[in-house]
Amino acid sequence: MDKFTVAEAVRAVNGTLCANSDMNSEEIQSVSIDTRKIETGALFVPIIGGRFDGHSFIAQAFEKGAILTLSQIAVDFPHIRVENTEQAFLDLAEFYRLRLPTKLIAVTGSVGKTTTKEMIHATLAKGLSVQKSAGNLNNQTGVPQTIFTIDSSHDAAVVEMGTNHFGEIARIAKAGRPDICVFTNIGDAHIEFLGSRKGVLKAKCEMLEFMRDGGSIFANGDDELLKTLKAERNDVTTYGIDPSNDIYASDIESLGLDGACFAINYSGNAIEARITAPGRHMIQNALASFGVALEMGLSPETAVAGLLDYKPVFGRMCIEHCGALTLLNDMYNANPSSMKASIDTLCYASGRKVAILGDMLELGAYSPAYHAEIGAYAARAGVDCIIASGPESSALYASAKSLHGDTHYFPAKDELIKALPLLLRRGDSILVKASRGLEFERIADAVKALSSSL
Repeated sequence: MDKFTVAEAVRAVNGTLCANSDMNSEEIQSVSIDTRKIETGALFVPIIGGRFDGHSFIAQAFEKGAILTLSQIAVDFPHIRVENTEQAFLDLAEFYRLRLPTKLIAVTGSVGKTTTKEMIHATLAKGLSVQKSAGNLNNQTGVPQTIFTIDSSHDAAVVEMGTNHFGEIARIAKAGRPDICVFTNIGDAHIEFLGSRKGVLKAKCEMLEFMRDGGSIFANGDDELLKTLKAERNDVTTYGIDPSNDIYASDIESLGLDGACFAINYSGNAIEARITAPGRHMIQNALASFGVALEMGLSPETAVAGLLDYKPVFGRMCIEHCGALTLLNDMYNANPSSMKASIDTLCYASGRKVAILGDMLELGAYSPAYHAEIGAYAARAGVDCIIASGPESSALYASAKSLHGDTHYFPAKDELIKALPLLLRRGDSILVKASRGLEFERIADAVKALSSSL
């Protein structure tokens, strides 16, 4: 992070300095909401959450080297008094971002944000100094945290932006002020709160209000809703498999679970490319990354070389060869669109294909219908064995069972784990996927433990 003064911070958050006025000229070295990451010269931001109130940790922050804190209440430490520390954190991040020469690439969508962010980062890093969001820090506290890891030495920063309510992306995009906006797709994630896929599109497009002048948009033109952006604006580049897109893939050769080779077509030219991750959606992510790389000034040759440096984030379709079994570990989160994409990826496996599927959360009244749809999809996709677990997944099981003989249901994870030795065979490829709240990492660990005994 580049340094700034206490006086600048006070103005940025429209707060009141409650400390000796001599502090105005002191420099803030870093900004943190986590006392475990406090460094000497830091500004601490206490966030009030569902489980903890950060104000309780102010004393600890100063013990670790903080020189100042934001605060909604009077405290016995030098502080900037504000009405709301979370909003002040966003305001301070906006002030800091506007000082940076760095180009900011914002990535949003219902599915694939983290994967696309990682692939764009890998591609750009082939020729530029690039920062990125850690993990999936994509909300109103995560995006400011990422912004404060950027400094003026970075040519670019790739920042994930997520939402499950209207207005959230507007708040974080205002802080981030993107130069390039990337839309992966519009699916059914968080539909409980956003009402419909058109509502999801509306929420995602909030970031466009805060895109900087002269900015660029990359939208997945294979998505029926996103491709409408092209008709509405003249700053949209579409990408996808369909040849009607501005950037599209052709001559696709599947390498099974080892990825794919294909040609990238752009501006009347074509170049051969390869990715090491399987699936149609991964090719789409690669096309977005290629387009962003060209926009950032990289050569086509450098961009396709960078695609090979992509590595999956743990729990995001990590393919693990564990002795007798191959685990497709995609248990970080789930919604109907990502479930289908993961099932499609499983079907690239050459041996027996097993899908262990759990509940998709935040679907509200749509939940039974969506779980039934996924059950039918898995049954028809070519999966050899379907295993469902979780209360919502009873609908998934019933739907799959009506179409597929080798289908099983376990209300609780522990029952499923006990049954795994009877259900899995040597040489199987096993997909493990559910929403994060289901804690399916226990099942993934059980699969890996079993692999050595088959």
